[in-house]
Formats: sequence, C-alpha cells, structure tokens
Amino acid sequence: MDKFFNSTFDALTNVVPGSVIIAIIILFDPSLATIDDVIAKLNEIKFGSATILVFISYVLGFIISPIGKLLYQKIGFKIWPMTADKGPYISISDKFILVREYSPSNFKYIESWNMFCNLSHNLAVGMLVLFVASVLRLILVDGASIKVFGVIALIAIIAFFILLKRAVVFRIWAMNDLNAAIDRLELVQKAEQGKS
Repeated sequence: MDKFFNSTFDALTNVVPGSVIIAIIILFDPSLATIDDVIAKLNEIKFGSATILVFISYVLGFIISPIGKLLYQKIGFKIWPMTADKGPYISISDKFILVREYSPSNFKYIESWNMFCNLSHNLAVGMLVLFVASVLRLILVDGASIKVFGVIALIAIIAFFILLKRAVVFRIWAMNDLNAAIDRLELVQKAEQGKS
C-alpha cells in the first residue's frame, strides 16, 4: 500500500502542475470568453484525449520541476530565511542511506515532506505562469474580462508566494527529520557497529 501511495503521490506532484500549464494554454483560446465556454470545451474531451492529456501533464510537470526547485531555493529561502537543524557532518547521500537502512519509518516521513515540497514548488511555477498568462490575456486579447482574468492573476500571484513558502517549509521539515533521525537514533554509531 505504501508503494502505491508513494507512486500515486509522486505522479500527482507532476500531473497536477502540468495540468495547470495545460489550463493556461486554454486561456489563450480567444473563443473562451466565459466560464461556461470553458466548461463546454471540457465536456468535448473524450477518454483517449484525457489519457493523452494526463501523460502530457506528467511530462510538463517533470520538465518544470527543476525550475520550481530553483525558484524555491533562490527566491523562497531569500524571502523566508530558514535553516535546518544542524545534523552530523556527513554527506546528504550518506544521511539518506543511513535513515533508509536503519529507520524505514522515518525515511517514509522524510520522503513525504520531499514530495510535498516537490508538489509545492511545481505548483508555484504553474501559478507564476498562470499569472503571466492572465496578464498577457488582459493586455493582448480584446474583450478579455478584467473581472475574470484580473481575479485569476491576483489569485495566481498570491498562490505563487504561498506555495513557494510551503516548499521552503516542507524542505526544512524534511532536513530536520533527516538530521533528527540520525542524531536521536544514533544511526552513525549503528552503521559503525555494523562494520565491526
């Protein structure tokens, strides 16, 4: 069950943000002036097309992941400076190996925080693109509803900053749990004893 949950959630960290990007593309269709137009367009989608859209969403989400990571690392940590608790001075790879080997239950929680971080920063990219697309739609398309696209732009930019902060928080939680598991459970010492 855990593998199914992790695989499903991992897929969603890419599919959901990719779907946002596809929704943005729809915003540029000038024939869609109202929400009713969008709903009518969505009702035209068949199962085969939906499957292809899910696959494309996954690929788009996978592509934007490094951009999201860069945004939360370079911008998120500057806006909300947080530092993880100090842990043992060993490489991050060695930390993950120790926790995965000696404390699988803690590793599961750490990976959950990392997945939430991924989802947050991927969605932040989607919201940033949605903001830009909404503003462009207002500027470039005659008859674009200021009420609709202005509200979308406002919600998107607010969501961008909220999601960026969530990515920072989840990353800190992951690192704190990683360091705490190694420290409290004395995993470095266990590994040394295992070598003897």
